[in-house]
Amino acid sequence: MTPTLTAYPPGRSPQATTPGDIVLTHRHRKIMPTAISFAQRLAFRGPERPYAHWSHAALIVSTTGTLVEALSGGVRQTNLTERYLEREFHVISTGASPQDRGQTVAYAISTLGQRYSWWADASLLLGLLTGLKIGLAVGGQQFCSGSVARAIDGRPRFIDPEPARCLPGHLAKHYAVLEAA
Repeated sequence: MTPTLTAYPPGRSPQATTPGDIVLTHRHRKIMPTAISFAQRLAFRGPERPYAHWSHAALIVSTTGTLVEALSGGVRQTNLTERYLEREFHVISTGASPQDRGQTVAYAISTLGQRYSWWADASLLLGLLTGLKIGLAVGGQQFCSGSVARAIDGRPRFIDPEPARCLPGHLAKHYAVLEAA
């Protein structure tokens, strides 16, 4: 099945969701999302610049919009509509088989309660500033796009970067999610 993309402007959300789908959003007015946006502007230039817009990724794990997402307080279960109704977001239906979706959701749920990986964020920023391919993964810790990339790892997906260096913009680029006009 071919991946599909649905954009939701502020105030709109899906009636139902499909477990294993990905959510991309743009968070702002906080330190970490601002730093991620800055870092991505270093990574995505020229015609790829619109991919830098996306600063957060999460994984849908139920038909009622339950998400698993890595937040500053750790990996938590949240709700798509409650968290993102007032923001622009895109839902990516990855085109995965039911078996792959099940494995993706099982992995995401297994990460609940893990700590947020500030080290991974720091190493990503350092890599973007220096041009080095640095990605620090600490066992039992997650960051948003890395967690999503790990969950979908093993199914057909992008080759580079590996999950330890995956930014929200890499997911956006792979699934052709441009900044909303």
